Amino acid sequence: MEMDQGFTLLAECEVATPRAPDAAYRRIDLAVGRKGFLYRGIVRESWGRYQADGQAVEEGSLRVTSTDSDWSLALIGVRDKAAPRKIGADPEAAEHLKAALAECEARLRVLTGR
Repeated sequence: MEMDQGFTLLAECEVATPRAPDAAYRRIDLAVGRKGFLYRGIVRESWGRYQADGQAVEEGSLRVTSTDSDWSLALIGVRDKAAPRKIGADPEAAEHLKAALAECEARLRVLTGR
């Protein structure tokens, strides 16, 4: 996932439906970046179908961002903004979002030492 202009990517996670020919997929992409003393979290949900060759064909997507002075608050912000925007609305996408948040948080804890 691309980070917004001026922000340096710190951590990025992707959780997706396993590839299977001619099957539907859901994918959650999550990224956290830093610009000066600000952190930005971005979550993007996309959906579509896998083709017979295993390539994903996207049919739609939703995106939300949150900016804060602490990376953990930026993650909380994207989590809290996701539901009203219908990101992670179905059970599969909700599990993907939960897993992506946990993975990204773990990476940031290692990176920042807290």
